[in-house]
Parts: sequence; C-alpha cells; structure tokens
Amino acid sequence: MIDGSTAMIEVLGTAAQEVYPALQQENLRVGYGSILVYSITSRSSFLAIVEFRAQTGMVNYGGRFRYYTEDRFPLILVGCHCEKESERVVSFDEGEYLARQVGCPFLEVSYETGQNIEKAYYDLVREIRRYDANEI
Repeated sequence: MIDGSTAMIEVLGTAAQEVYPALQQENLRVGYGSILVYSITSRSSFLAIVEFRAQTGMVNYGGRFRYYTEDRFPLILVGCHCEKESERVVSFDEGEYLARQVGCPFLEVSYETGQNIEKAYYDLVREIRRYDANEI
C-alpha cells in the first residue's frame, strides 16, 4: 500500500548489461518507470547514468517507454552506498543537480543499512501515478 492505494512492483535489474544493450532496452520498453542507480563511490557509474540518459532519449509513448524524442517519463535518480561516506567521489550536490537536469526526484540509499530503500520504490510509484494523472 502506497498512499492508501495498492501498487504492484516488478523489478527488472539492468546492471552490467552493457554487453546486452538490447535486453536493457527491452526492459525499459515494457516498464512504466525507472530507478536510475549509480554508486557514490564510483565516478564512472555516475557518468554512465549521464551517458545512458543522453543516448537513450527515453520517452513515454502510449503508456510504455520508447526511444524517440526528449520528453518526461516516471523515473528517479538514486545514489547508492551512502553509508560509505569516506569513499565518496560523487557529491550529493552533483546527484541533486543531475536529477534537476533530468527533472526527477533524487535520493541516496544504503543497501547495507536499508536507508531510503523503501522510499525509493515509494517515490517511483508516486512519480508513475503523477505521470498517469498528467501532473508531470
């Protein structure tokens, strides 16, 4: 239950699918929203998000993702491993700035402590609902 309504979430991970870009595109094509994740301890993972977003030109078309023009669709940006502050190479401000450029919510999570993990899914469902209600 999210905000008093039932939500069913299916998670399709696309990590390490640089080798299989067609599979990654298929996962996005059939989805209703995305969580783009990078590690705060890896500048290359952050830059990969920037590059991925630039290359895909993902948009929503008929309720499903397509790769046509620049447009908005439900997604959130997540910086993971926030418990590793001493290893941080991507600042919170950089993540926040990228999210503003893309026009999506941003948060940092910790798989180790569970910090903000549930919130990330809730935020994505809220973004999907806002999109469906034409509020975005």
